[in-house]
Amino acid sequence: MGRRLDRLSAECNQILTIGAVIGREFGIDVLERVCELRGDRLLDVLEEAVAARVITEVPRVPGRYIFSHALIRETLSEELTATRRVRLHRRIGASARRWRSCTAPTRSHTWPSSRITSSKRRKAVTSTAPLRTRCAPAIVPWS
Repeated sequence: MGRRLDRLSAECNQILTIGAVIGREFGIDVLERVCELRGDRLLDVLEEAVAARVITEVPRVPGRYIFSHALIRETLSEELTATRRVRLHRRIGASARRWRSCTAPTRSHTWPSSRITSSKRRKAVTSTAPLRTRCAPAIVPWS
């Protein structure tokens, strides 16, 4: 397994290591929030790993990848020191918490549309202002 990984670029190994800490299956959305690479450059690196058959795309789920073998994931994860693994877990967890808080439904999503009055709409818009402010840093623009 190590020889297969040695043939990949340093960037690719770095991204795969982050993916290994995320889990057996991981998404490009999480990678973009945790690593320095964005957009097409991240896709290029992931395609390098797919071409080397280290990961595969999850069928019918664009942007999701899975390690082709559990030993590859274990090898990547074991190469990290415990301290680095914990720090990376924290970054991933913080990113997930920010993302979840931004995508959490508000009460306005649960109202039947026929019962929404203009005053309720105004209240829903103003009550989500703190949510938009808190989530602004978590939103990554497309490049």
